[in-house]
Amino acid sequence: MGTESFDILAYLQSRNIPYQTGGDNVSSGWIGLCCLYCVDHSDHLGVNLQSKAFNCLKCGETGSAYKLVQTIDGVDFHKAKAIMEEFSGALYIPKEKKFQTKTTLPVGASKKFSKAHLDFLISRRYTEEVIKTYDLYATGPVGIYNHRIIIPVFVNHRMVAFVGRDVTGNSDKPYWNSSDKYGTKDVKQTLYNMDNVIGNAVIIVEGILDAWRIGDGAVCTFGTKYTREQLRLLKGMHRAFVLYDADAIAIAHKLAYDLSSFVKEVGVLELSEGDPDNLSDDDVRALRKEIGL
Repeated sequence: MGTESFDILAYLQSRNIPYQTGGDNVSSGWIGLCCLYCVDHSDHLGVNLQSKAFNCLKCGETGSAYKLVQTIDGVDFHKAKAIMEEFSGALYIPKEKKFQTKTTLPVGASKKFSKAHLDFLISRRYTEEVIKTYDLYATGPVGIYNHRIIIPVFVNHRMVAFVGRDVTGNSDKPYWNSSDKYGTKDVKQTLYNMDNVIGNAVIIVEGILDAWRIGDGAVCTFGTKYTREQLRLLKGMHRAFVLYDADAIAIAHKLAYDLSSFVKEVGVLELSEGDPDNLSDDDVRALRKEIGL
């Protein structure tokens, strides 16, 4: 298991170990806690949130996340690894990037949808109305985002990023998020369709097309890995329901657990198979009625 998926913050909270996310001794992308290896009262032990490696500015002690868990729990390496696996999974921490001040569309993006683009939408049971509803664009054979439907991501009705969906079926990267060269935010700092949440209830799904299928009130996390910033965007919601794909039930329950710190009522809606995009219109209507969306 790599250390990237280790949720160090959840682990420290479970051990009642306080930490700081800012301050004189804490750099961006790090947390600080009192050193476990020397007499320290000022959070000199820094832990990198990406690699989980640590070092103390006071005594110079360094090490990996495995060493830190071994020290805190008083266990050997193999037990530390097992503990870390308990706190691994869906949480994702994006790498820091320098984004643009204005979002730009990729080369060739236009409102001219070819037969291939329209056939893709039809094959997924969507009409051309979805183009207008979600302000979609299409690209041709030019550029790195070629032969894709460009799906803008809005925050407060302003485009901050986009996702390119391949329509050929030949790409090894069906979904391609906009990079820091195009957008003002990482998509993982947003929730797709959040501007169209009505009231104080929300359904959380994995993918963009899942959100289209459910309609207003559904947001997507762009895959099963989510960030703390995405969780915080749901603060203020009274009710939240996680509807991930049938093969991601465990992650759905972890997301629900993490959301319980921000949302009063949280539930998991389970599918017997497939994903929300496979639901029939009747199923969607029944679901929305059942949860009062």
